[in-house]
Amino acid sequence: MTAMKSLKVMKKTIKENVMDLMEKFPSAKRNYKILILAYWINYDGINLSSETVKEILFNGTEPETINRAKRLNNRLLLDSASFADQVEEFIKKTNES
Repeated sequence: MTAMKSLKVMKKTIKENVMDLMEKFPSAKRNYKILILAYWINYDGINLSSETVKEILFNGTEPETINRAKRLNNRLLLDSASFADQVEEFIKKTNES
């Protein structure tokens, strides 16, 4: 087995990492910010000062709230793009008649 293959075998999935974090940090089960911070620190190797962690936990917008707004905006943009495509198709077919 090559060194690269053995690293891949040892590497856990994101799902497994999250499960491990929720076991290690029970508050991560209820607090999405703690889960994300724990993931970044423990698996992505991001160094955050205690002050930065506190600032994010006390003042940061909930990541799920941001993600939900992104999904809604994407849906609205896709819907409007789809509608614009439908209008163009309708006009094109109308002009062909």
